[in-house]
Amino acid sequence: MDRMDRWRFKPAAICPHCNRAVQALPLSWRELEILEALMEHETTTRIAEKLFVSQRTVGTHLSNLYRKTGTDSHVGLLKWALENRMLALAD
Repeated sequence: MDRMDRWRFKPAAICPHCNRAVQALPLSWRELEILEALMEHETTTRIAEKLFVSQRTVGTHLSNLYRKTGTDSHVGLLKWALENRMLALAD
């Protein structure tokens, strides 16, 4: 299964004020890759190796994810991603 098949994106939301479709939460592809890696129980070290970046870069992406989602832990981040259909469990 291609990893993109496992993601279920929330592409847009409807603005209650103007009734137009707007981006619900802009996450970068790298942030989505990190979410997927967390879903697969990867460590920060392993994620850095897998994505060919430094551990500090992974930490920066995680900080951005925490800020964007209002969470403060890996578990909270994954819970948020599942509740908001940013990721879906594979069958």
